[in-house]
Amino acid sequence: MNKSHAGEIFRVIQEEIGDCTDFIIFYKKDKLITEEIFQYSHAEHDGMTAFIDVLKKKSLYSPEAMPKLPMSQKPPLLYILWRFFLKSLKVKITSDQFKNFNKKLSVNTLGIPTSRHTLSLSYDETKILDEYCKKNKVPLMSFLLHHLDQAIKQIVVNPSSRTWMVPVTLRSKADQDTKDGDDPLMTGFMDIELPAADPKALGRRIKGELLKASHWVGFYAFGMSRFTGTTLLRLLVRLQGKWQFRTGNFSYIGRWGSEILKNDEIFGGYPPVTRNQPVSAIALHWNGRLILNLMMHPFLSQDPKDAEIMVRDWKDRLLRMV
Repeated sequence: MNKSHAGEIFRVIQEEIGDCTDFIIFYKKDKLITEEIFQYSHAEHDGMTAFIDVLKKKSLYSPEAMPKLPMSQKPPLLYILWRFFLKSLKVKITSDQFKNFNKKLSVNTLGIPTSRHTLSLSYDETKILDEYCKKNKVPLMSFLLHHLDQAIKQIVVNPSSRTWMVPVTLRSKADQDTKDGDDPLMTGFMDIELPAADPKALGRRIKGELLKASHWVGFYAFGMSRFTGTTLLRLLVRLQGKWQFRTGNFSYIGRWGSEILKNDEIFGGYPPVTRNQPVSAIALHWNGRLILNLMMHPFLSQDPKDAEIMVRDWKDRLLRMV
């Protein structure tokens, strides 16, 4: 695999801050079998490559199982750098504050946070939700994020404003081969301010950021080491670690598997949580069912039941609207 400049920041966060920045994926054949957990260094894999590797290990990989991804054309580098400069002028100095923050809490850099939970919607619930979004022309990403944010705001000290990091894949297809010189972590991100009036309003906000190529700007921000070197990157990570810039990160990672294959398999994953974005959530369709995954940084909670409460509230809010 080619060297990843974007991966350097995850290595440095583990070394300097002490957080686990691994991408956690699990698979369950059915409800009675214990889940199999797969742990991937985010310094070497993004969510797409990690999921594909698990599919191959479980003999579930096939071209039909891959999600269809929208094309994301790369804008000129000068435009990206200009947008990065403008974004840097608006860096958020004040932080999102959480009720249980404990800066002295030690974290095992390889240990998976214990406060995590996955919830799989039924086929009927998934169909109802999908049809609602399609009928009302609501982007699924914004629908999911809006109601996740509503569930999470109850653990924020000042719930009037929150910032979410939204990762966006830059691949043309899930199993895309990177060319020589390409960064294998083909994921960018956007900072999205919340709350929004409703999911449609949030969808317009996200679309606006995509049109401004904010996800490509985020890709270069992740790859800061190519411009600054690791020494300066370490200083930047230490400074960032003193503030919580974002509430958390969320992504919808697409439709995997066969929409008509109905079974009890559960396939899910958790992006890393760090002190400056202590909530991570990911949603995906697997064989026709929507699966919600959420993990919280140890300073928020170390009890799986707390994560379960959040995910069930998230699900209830989604279904309440349809």
